[in-house]
Amino acid sequence: MHAPEAPASMAIRNERLEFRPASVSDAPVVASLMAAGISKRVAAWPFPLSVEQARTVLKDIDADAVQGRAHPFLVSEMESGED
Repeated sequence: MHAPEAPASMAIRNERLEFRPASVSDAPVVASLMAAGISKRVAAWPFPLSVEQARTVLKDIDADAVQGRAHPFLVSEMESGED
């Protein structure tokens, strides 16, 4: 069972960055960012990583989070809103 999306109140933000719970909807971005150097340090993340593989890993992490065994967070750069 997939954990519900985290409410915005669970995110920590400043002018540049956002620290927020990971979500299955992050799978396309996570898959695109996976590199061989990262994969060799993180056993659960193969390289190359397909979007479907990323969804599977994120679903498993969600299940662990619901049971209190994991606290998956992502850090992302905030959009400036400037052109």
